[in-house]
Amino acid sequence: MVLQSVRKKNGSGNNTGEDMLPLASEIVCSYTTSNFVAELQHREGLDMSLFVLALEVEVYKDDTTELELLMDNRLRTNDRVLSIQQSLFKHYNTPEHLREGTWRRAKESLNSRVRRLRETALDRRQLTQERLLHSGNARTATGSKPLITLMTNE
Repeated sequence: MVLQSVRKKNGSGNNTGEDMLPLASEIVCSYTTSNFVAELQHREGLDMSLFVLALEVEVYKDDTTELELLMDNRLRTNDRVLSIQQSLFKHYNTPEHLREGTWRRAKESLNSRVRRLRETALDRRQLTQERLLHSGNARTATGSKPLITLMTNE
């Protein structure tokens, strides 16, 4: 989804040279529907963090590998990041002078989830390695299979 201007230049032949910029109300999003975003905003109420976290999952549902990256590192899917940002500003009627701080807090929430997921994945890998190491030590120390393995194989 690239932000696109719905308005066209005047077709009467009068070219003023003025480029048409996309307006916040003219967001065209190909990753989700405006109805879904409106329902999401209604469901999450005033909590902008929950809104962007849920919207991110929807926007990236067909490309989940990007969810492992911090927001500023998502160069390949920058259009999706812009879609989340513009939806946040539109549905929470964020004034221009508050947008930078609002987006900074939203990115902090999104990046926090990425860090938590990384920590959880690391903890799981370490736990798996410890279990394998422990079961390997138990086998070599006693010369038999670990009790847990015997119970699950019966």
